[in-house]
Amino acid sequence: MATPRKSGDERMVSRTYRAAIRIGEDFITMEETIALPLDASDEEVTQAVDLGWRIFRAQREAADAQVHDIRSAIGTPAPITVRDPDAPASTPQQTRLAEPAAQSSNGGQASAGQSGAPVNEKQIHAMERLAQQQGLDLDKESQRRFDVDAHGLTYEQASSLLRELQPPASGRRAVNEPAL
Repeated sequence: MATPRKSGDERMVSRTYRAAIRIGEDFITMEETIALPLDASDEEVTQAVDLGWRIFRAQREAADAQVHDIRSAIGTPAPITVRDPDAPASTPQQTRLAEPAAQSSNGGQASAGQSGAPVNEKQIHAMERLAQQQGLDLDKESQRRFDVDAHGLTYEQASSLLRELQPPASGRRAVNEPAL
């Protein structure tokens, strides 16, 4: 049992333990501070640590119960499945990826539908990568098709060239290939 202290004895030592605990996809941050007088006995230290662990276990059980209640009310989300992770992006996917890039590179004023919007860096990098994979000179190819080097293309021209350079996935047809 702890011995009573004189009211004037204020010298204390404290130890703080902090932890971020992952429960499923959630995190709980715990912080526990134990403060004891400098002349605390081993028994007092043991009692303080035991109390800290009891508090921790009670908090953990309460948090687990709350997480369980929330998850049972919401249900388990369906897993994300990727049919063919190595397949090239479809035209709608390319459009969705390219529109924010065009807006950000043009201060949000140009959209994919504006013919005057300049090519953006993401398009340049994608075209360079695809041309390299196919053994093509990007500037020569853009000169041949649009009479301008790759950095002088418009957004729409770069999008068109990207679609043409994109290899068709098995089971899918190329953009310029007829459906029948």
